Amino acid sequence: MGVIETLLGAPAAVIAWSLAAGFGLVVIAKLLGLIFLRGETVHRIGASLGDGEAVVSEWRSQSTFGRVDVGGEIWRATSTDNLKPGDRVVITGMSGLTVAVRKS
Repeated sequence: MGVIETLLGAPAAVIAWSLAAGFGLVVIAKLLGLIFLRGETVHRIGASLGDGEAVVSEWRSQSTFGRVDVGGEIWRATSTDNLKPGDRVVITGMSGLTVAVRKS
């Protein structure tokens, strides 16, 4: 015969090429899915946070520092207002990674 055959009777080369082609199709389908089905993420940095709204997630009483939730991201915040968790605030400025807020 001269051709190496598998238990199924098909030449090994045919099976190898079929597996390679199938694997290639799966990889291509996965890449296309990642490209076309991904959700667009809004990234806000610096000035684009300005005049945004946030919710106080953590604040110590009589403190000028705490943490606020801005669109699902937790930011360090400072304020002269007396705030408590759950308060809605407006972002008035930013210095480094700290946002300045006031009660809305």
